[in-house]
Amino acid sequence: MDPASFAVIIVELAHAQQVVKYLTVASIVLVVR
Repeated sequence: MDPASFAVIIVELAHAQQVVKYLTVASIVLVVR
């Protein structure tokens, strides 16, 4: 695996974690409200 595709995978994972975090916060806000 070349470093470029490895970097892309890292960025994709980080982006996915941000999406999960955003969804978690959104669901918490909906439940609290």
